[in-house]
Amino acid sequence: MAADPATAHRAYALLAPTAYNAGPALARGMIDAGVAASEICVAVHPQEMAALERMPPGWVPIPSNRLEQFPHAVGHGRCRYLIAPMARVERGLNIVDHDGRSLLHVACLVNRPIPVMEDPPVLLSLVNSLAYRRRRPGPEPAAELERLRIAAGQIFDDIRSGQGYFKSLGEDVKLAVVAEILTRLIQLGGRTRRGGDPGRLRLLDAAFTHTAADSTLPALLKQLRGKWQDKGHMPLIDAVYRTTMTDALLGLAEHSPTGHGHEIEDVEDEELGEW
Repeated sequence: MAADPATAHRAYALLAPTAYNAGPALARGMIDAGVAASEICVAVHPQEMAALERMPPGWVPIPSNRLEQFPHAVGHGRCRYLIAPMARVERGLNIVDHDGRSLLHVACLVNRPIPVMEDPPVLLSLVNSLAYRRRRPGPEPAAELERLRIAAGQIFDDIRSGQGYFKSLGEDVKLAVVAEILTRLIQLGGRTRRGGDPGRLRLLDAAFTHTAADSTLPALLKQLRGKWQDKGHMPLIDAVYRTTMTDALLGLAEHSPTGHGHEIEDVEDEELGEW
């Protein structure tokens, strides 16, 4: 990217792990692999900056509320890689030049963004969503609410019985999580699609494709696509997201788990949406 004058302005990469504490660990691994420490910028909590300035970690820290200063206003302009949590960068972050073109040619999802099943908001969201899919409108609302209460309890017990392992969750829970991952992938890919340039999204975690056969991302996407087709949702999804969803993301369902990374290239700007 840097060697070609047409793309040199975009010779920067975004890496998105799931948590702040993964950033320094990822940076250390990159340094061990031969990347210059001065090229790695890691997002940290703003209150940690003073301590990191007193004892520099090697890589370049940046406050998480100042990420749009990357790359030119941090690390003497030498940084090439920005490591920041998925939740912080997937929406609303615009790293662009003066013409509004994205400076990022690639966004990398480092880990599967599986929600923590012990987190109360996550549990409430999943239980409510899955329970209301089973609603049966009728003449006795009180009886239906009681039935849904029992169904919600059963769903909650199923989630809790999985002991926190994604592979042990029920199919409905897995597919609900995968649908959420898709929306986040669209948002993350959008960071590379400012100003009309093509973007690339990389899925780096081997767990996307190298895990139990029924828990790989391609297998789960195939199940999710089948459910959406059976319920007649695909025309609406195609109208809203066009090839970003139907070809690029759901197209991963056709890939067998043969490699440690998958790429989604040339995500068109007008195809990105907000859920």
